[in-house]
Amino acid sequence: MLGVTQGILKSPETAFKESKLGRIVSIDEIFDQIVTEIPSDILRDINDVKISVNDDSNLAKRTIKAIFLLQQLKWIPKTLTNISRALINSIDIDIPSYESNVESALDKLIKGKYIIFENGQYEYISGSKKLIEEEISRELIKRHEIKRFAGELLENVLDFGRLNYENVKYFNIKVFGDDNELSSKGKITLKVYSPIFLEYKTIEKPSIIDESHRSTETVFWLPNPEIKIENDIS
Repeated sequence: MLGVTQGILKSPETAFKESKLGRIVSIDEIFDQIVTEIPSDILRDINDVKISVNDDSNLAKRTIKAIFLLQQLKWIPKTLTNISRALINSIDIDIPSYESNVESALDKLIKGKYIIFENGQYEYISGSKKLIEEEISRELIKRHEIKRFAGELLENVLDFGRLNYENVKYFNIKVFGDDNELSSKGKITLKVYSPIFLEYKTIEKPSIIDESHRSTETVFWLPNPEIKIENDIS
C-alpha cells in the first residue's frame, strides 16, 4: 500500500507536486496505480468506456473504476453517495452538483450495460453476468417489437366504431385493442385482447374475467389460450 501511495504522489498524471492545498486522492487514482493487478478482460472493458457527461469524457470511466474497487470492499454499500464521495479529489468541490454529475454517469453506464442497479446498489458486471444482462435486454426489446406489431395487426382488424343492429340501426361502440383505445364514442365498450398480450402476461386472464363479472356495459373478447402465435410473427 505504501508503494501505491508513493506512486500516486509522484505520478505526473495526478500532478500532486503542483497541486494546491486541499487536493485529495480519489479512488480511481488508486485503481490506476494497481492496473497490473486487474484482470486483463476487466481492464479492457473499463478502458473501452467512451461516455461523456456534461463535456467530461473521464467521469464515466472514473466512476466505473470506483465501483469496481468498492465491490472488493463488501462492507461498503455501493450507493450514489458513497461512489460520489470516493471520487472527490478536492475539498473545494461542490458536492451536490458533483453527485448529480456522477448520477448522470451511472445512468449512462447502466444504459451501456457496464453496470446494473439492484437492491439500492450499483454493481459492475463482466463476463458471463454481463452476457446474461445483454441477452435479457435483447429479449425485452424483441418482446416490445412483437407486442407493437401484434397491436398494429389488431388495430387493423378492429377498424370500426359502429355496428349495424339487425340492419335496423347503427350504433357507436367504444373499442379497445390490447387496452389501447381505438374508438372513443358509444355507451357500450368492446375490449379485445390478442394472444401475444396474454402470452406475455401483460394482463392476467383471471383479472379480465373478474372485471367482466363487474361490468354490464363492456364486452370482452379473449383468444384461444391454446394458440401460440409468437413464432409466426417473430
